[in-house]
Amino acid sequence: MNSVTNENSRWIILAFAAFTMFGNYYCFDLPAAMKDSIHSYFELQFSKETYEYLYNTLFTAYSLPNIFLPFINGYLVDKIGSGTMLVALSFAVFIGQALFWFGTVTGSMSLMIFSRVVAGIGGESLFVALSNFITKYFRTKELSLALGLTLAIGNLGSMMNMIITPRVCGTYGIRGGSGVGALVSLFSFVVVLVSNYIDKHIAAMNQMGRGLSLHRPASNTKGFREVLTDLLNFKEFSSLYWSICACSFFLFTGILSFNNIAASYILNKWFSALPLQTAEIQASNYVSLMWLTTVIGGPLVGCLVDEYGVRTRLAMIAAVILGVGQLSMIVFYPTIPVVLIGVAYSIGYAAIGPSVAYLTDAEDLGRANGILYSLQNLGFFIVPYFVATLKNSYGTYDSSQVFLAAFAGVALYFGYKSYMENTQKGHVLELRIDQLQDVRGAGMVELKEVQADYNPLMDSDQEYEDAKRMLDFNFYPRKSKGAFS
Repeated sequence: MNSVTNENSRWIILAFAAFTMFGNYYCFDLPAAMKDSIHSYFELQFSKETYEYLYNTLFTAYSLPNIFLPFINGYLVDKIGSGTMLVALSFAVFIGQALFWFGTVTGSMSLMIFSRVVAGIGGESLFVALSNFITKYFRTKELSLALGLTLAIGNLGSMMNMIITPRVCGTYGIRGGSGVGALVSLFSFVVVLVSNYIDKHIAAMNQMGRGLSLHRPASNTKGFREVLTDLLNFKEFSSLYWSICACSFFLFTGILSFNNIAASYILNKWFSALPLQTAEIQASNYVSLMWLTTVIGGPLVGCLVDEYGVRTRLAMIAAVILGVGQLSMIVFYPTIPVVLIGVAYSIGYAAIGPSVAYLTDAEDLGRANGILYSLQNLGFFIVPYFVATLKNSYGTYDSSQVFLAAFAGVALYFGYKSYMENTQKGHVLELRIDQLQDVRGAGMVELKEVQADYNPLMDSDQEYEDAKRMLDFNFYPRKSKGAFS
């Protein structure tokens, strides 16, 4: 194949892979789009206070398995490949959403909660596998743009959910709304099958051309103790990596915990006098505006990050914007606050997402992303109960907004900490993608500019080895290699 075809191949892969997240985001946010409709459906079974806890349990149940699973599945991604894991995890999301629909048909809140656990088994780990899958094709060029486009397509799913679900529920009830969610998740599963087929086709062409593979099998089989040691060997990761994880934890917990209550909060604060269906549509339109901001902002900020770097500074900026957005929601009409929160999400994702790829070895990337998402889900599991308690105690979500704004303040602290640590270690995360340097031994050594961009369809063994060297690039080598401690 010529270089144009090779270049097109990775964009085709990205197009299919990004739509993997469309269904996942759509289904994750589904309860938020019909919170008050679900309450109306179960009004005779549960009091308002009890329902508030049960509703938040729909999100904590999703996050519960993901406190641990992304970490474990990240390790499996490194060992058996991201494509295979994408198929398995996407199927779990589809089964979970199908069970959620069946729970609405049978009127079983217990089944609806259980279905969220099943969907959660695949949902967050899907981020880990997809990040690895995309990084394989974009690590040395346009990685922030690629991840930004993935965020945009995923949040397009959230936006469409906020637009479609209230209208469907108004006509067909929550059974219709959840049924559409099941069809959307089925669509994303089919997309995963197609993207995995294309990836394997590219790998097969590689092997036919060279007899080589980017994922070569291990030469020996490790025992359980060795596997467990590898899994729990946290010494592989630098202090800067952990600061980035902490910043991500507080930033995205603040954003997504707000998203869980956003439609209901806006409805009760601004549209409570309207009929329920009309009020839900109005409130969901504003939440969809937040996701529209990320659909536009994700790729745009991704391009800027690839061009100018400054990742840790952008993480701090995202935290400041988020705090302003959370607090302004208490006072101002929701238009500007939701846009600010969407901007914070776009900037934070474009800055933090690619940073992990530049702080770890290629063979540890799945585990590194797994830890990142496991920590995030610890926040998603705990925080909704605090939000529900504050709502029941004070009667409104205003107190929750102050609570979530405090998360933005802590994210700002860890963003600053990341900036200082990054400064001490050579400004790696502040560099443009074409300026990234390699740490060798105890000092910084400039990397010669790579003339050929990486893609899996290399024509010669030498080009392949050059690309493989770039993929195995390690900006912070293990201490055993003499890196900075």
